[in-house]
Amino acid sequence: EPWEPNITPNTAKNTLKWKQFVDPETPIPTPWEKELFDKIPYKDNNARKDLLQKQKYWEKVGAFEGSGYSSEGLYRPFLDCRMFSKSLVDFCPVCNDAIIRVIKFHTE
Repeated sequence: EPWEPNITPNTAKNTLKWKQFVDPETPIPTPWEKELFDKIPYKDNNARKDLLQKQKYWEKVGAFEGSGYSSEGLYRPFLDCRMFSKSLVDFCPVCNDAIIRVIKFHTE
């Protein structure tokens, strides 16, 4: 299991390290149009963003394949998070929680 709080190879819902953020109705692994996304040129940010926002599980925590610089075999908790697209989108709930825990560790 990777040390990063937002990367996992695990697809078992009951042992997922961010399971407390997953809606019971969200399937794990969480389906999305990854193959189509991978075909969109990296520089076409608008097309990539549009595709992500049209996904059924947009704004839901799940286990989306493609994480940790790997297209396959590793999963991330959110379709688009600052840690995925490295853009100015917000951090996902899992990353927000990890950031808060680190700040609390160093300040309390």
